[in-house]
Formats: sequence, C-alpha cells, structure tokens
Amino acid sequence: MLTSRYLRPPYSSGIARCGPGQTMERRRQVEGTAGALVIFGVLIFCGALAAYAAVADYAQARASRDWPTVEGTILTSDSGVRYAWYADGRPRTGTRVRYWTSAFNPSGVAYVPGETVRVFVSPDNGAVGVLEPGGSPILFALVLGFGGFLVFIGLAGVIRLAMKLDGLTPSRRRRASDYAPAE
Repeated sequence: MLTSRYLRPPYSSGIARCGPGQTMERRRQVEGTAGALVIFGVLIFCGALAAYAAVADYAQARASRDWPTVEGTILTSDSGVRYAWYADGRPRTGTRVRYWTSAFNPSGVAYVPGETVRVFVSPDNGAVGVLEPGGSPILFALVLGFGGFLVFIGLAGVIRLAMKLDGLTPSRRRRASDYAPAE
C-alpha cells in the first residue's frame, strides 16, 4: 500500500505537512543556503580573478626579458619611481619598476632623480615600459595554486549545497571491514 510520502511530488516544499512554526524554519534554511551560495560564488570569483591576474602578469613579465631597451631618465623617486623615455618618436613616462610576480627578487637598486637607466619597452606598445624585467615562477605558482584552491573550495561548496537542496547526502565512507568476505 502506498503512503502519502510516495504520492507527494519529489520537489515539494513540504509546507502542506508543516506544523506551526515549521514554515519559518524552512525560510531560515533557504536564507542560509542563499547566503552560503553567495559566499561560495565570491570564492569562485576571487579564485578565478587571482589565477587570471597571475597568468597575465607572469606572461607579461616573461615577455619583458626579450623587449628592446631604450635610454630613460628617472624623474622622481620620493613616493615611487617615475621615469621617462622616448619610444616611436614620442615622449613616454612610466612608474612600473618590476612586475609583481618578481616581488621576491628585487634588485635593490636605488633610483636617483636625473639618473640614466635602461627601460625595457614593449615592441607591441611603446607606452609600456619596465625597469627590471622578468618574473618569479615561484610566486606565479603560489598565486595560481591559491586561486585554483579558492575555485575548488567554491565549487565543492556549491555542489554540496545543491546536494543538500535536493535532499541528497554524500555516501558514507567504507571501512575495510565492509569489504571483508561474509562468513
């Protein structure tokens, strides 16, 4: 004989069966789930953004090693280095000393205003220059790994929430005794 739980649609909210106060509890569960979904979504977004930034910066930093150099002049160095150079017949200015993926290996050079320096200039865009080319594969790998970790945690959380909303539970862990032959 079929009971009422078999006649109920699989995705019914169960409100018809709720007693007093249980509707409010269901609303709190949905609000908590929505909040967790937002948090996991933010984790996925931040992880993807960190991974993208690491790849973009490291690719540019690696390419800068092969860029042509031009002579430049340090303009200021009190609150950050600012320098000027000529590229494509036009005066250019820049503030990038190094790419952030090379933050672990600074050169230690003190830039003095009026000093002549070598500026590595992008052949694709003469307005892009850097004083210290290159990047660290270690920092790149750390940031990329951290971004991947955040994406993994966010996706795992979203999958777990979907399972919870569908009423599914993860399978229990099996022990070695579960595989033992029956006696």
